[in-house]
Amino acid sequence: MDGPNSDGAFTTKLKLKAGRYEYKFVVDGHLWKADPANRQQAGFYNNSVVLVGEQANLTRSAKGKFTISKETTFVTGPVDKDGYIDYTAALNERLRQGMTPENNANVLIWKALGRILRVPTWRRSSAS
Repeated sequence: MDGPNSDGAFTTKLKLKAGRYEYKFVVDGHLWKADPANRQQAGFYNNSVVLVGEQANLTRSAKGKFTISKETTFVTGPVDKDGYIDYTAALNERLRQGMTPENNANVLIWKALGRILRVPTWRRSSAS
């Protein structure tokens, strides 16, 4: 790895076979961060994605846009200000359908365990 350069960036060169790769940066030896310059993310941990070789060429040569509709996409909204699907909001909307305090296990757990699950005072933020 080389760097930091005059912009404070570190660089490295890798020889990779054609394919799809997921990556993250390790900051200060323990913080895993997605690449802020790469909006393509995947997986449970939102790894950054890079396509190398033929896959990258196929992706670039495509039109790059597709229609989000009930015919092409299972999740069609809500969308954020940039037009991307807000998957967190979509999951919340779908999973809370039919949910009431009476059938929500979380409510029952809090009622049963109450004080045991409370956040200790030393863990509360100063804003609360």
